[in-house]
Amino acid sequence: MIYVSEQDYDFSTLEKEAIKVRYGLDIFQKVYELYDELGDFEKLRLIMSYKSQYFNSIQKTDELLKLIEEQFYSDGEYSESEKSSYNFLEHVLNEQWA
Repeated sequence: MIYVSEQDYDFSTLEKEAIKVRYGLDIFQKVYELYDELGDFEKLRLIMSYKSQYFNSIQKTDELLKLIEEQFYSDGEYSESEKSSYNFLEHVLNEQWA
């Protein structure tokens, strides 16, 4: 969710709070520390490394995409860059199901 929250280059307090509420402060801090150390390609590669473990069906992928969309709306805006990112992630995550 951190990855998608930064797609409009503004990781707002509302977006951070939405993640903390959903996953807890401890998990947020651990993931953010790791995330902060990675480059863009490494971040996406890390996300995709969990695909077979957590997004291993159409249903689970759809659930993740719904969470992503909710996260995009958590700051009250769904920007054009976020929409483009959603389309990209939808394509990449659904790649094996097509």
